[in-house]
Amino acid sequence: MMVFAEEVGDEFADIAAAEDGGTVLHVGRRAAHLITDSGTLLMLGRAAITPYSVGLGDRFQELSERAVPGQRFSFTRGSLEIGDVAVALSETRRIGRRRWSRTSSPRLFLREEIELARNIAVLLSGDIVDGLGWSVLRELESTVRRLRRPEPDELVVSLLAFSGMGPGMTPASDDYLIGALRAMDFLGLKYNKDPVTNTVRKKSTLISAKIVEHALHGCHFYALDDLIAALHTGFDAVMESLLKVLRLGNTSGLFMTLGMLDTLAAYSE
Repeated sequence: MMVFAEEVGDEFADIAAAEDGGTVLHVGRRAAHLITDSGTLLMLGRAAITPYSVGLGDRFQELSERAVPGQRFSFTRGSLEIGDVAVALSETRRIGRRRWSRTSSPRLFLREEIELARNIAVLLSGDIVDGLGWSVLRELESTVRRLRRPEPDELVVSLLAFSGMGPGMTPASDDYLIGALRAMDFLGLKYNKDPVTNTVRKKSTLISAKIVEHALHGCHFYALDDLIAALHTGFDAVMESLLKVLRLGNTSGLFMTLGMLDTLAAYSE
């Protein structure tokens, strides 16, 4: 069966051209995770959500019903082949990393702006988070709020202490960390990256560790990038962006959003 991809992240496209294949790690209702023989995590879903992902639209459902964890996949002549499914990648719209018109000092948001966006995100999430998730979130939030304008290394080490905690295939604490790293990247904050991936790999899941690894070299979720842009624009843009980012995973979008907003708030005016 041939499936035509609707959009492909530029990192995914480059890897498809350079590598032979790998193994299916996980197949879920919203996304499938693959790992190449060289150890790079790739994602498939209805939309391309990072530079390492492919969007298949409604055809993702068909692929998810055929792919199984442990199955081999290969890159062949401009396509991704999993079992009897071939995903055509050539002639597909490529999406790159978001590029910012950076200034020497990115605008610091007002705390009131961030708090409003945060409250809306929680309200829009409804009851998707269980008691354990909220408990972990309260610990993370209180940790960040105690660190008013912290040294970047101090903030990262404090968040790493929670790695692996909370619900989800990518535990909530790791999603929160991923959001925090996005905020720190936007603000141009420098920190020691060496212990981050190793700590997450030891304490959490392989998928979490690989997504954190992507974030450390500037490959973030497009929806987080768009939310930062929306915060510069106004309420309507923020609402639209929040609705998109909260669709990521089950609770991943919420925890990434809160990690990013809480970190922006820690350095805000």
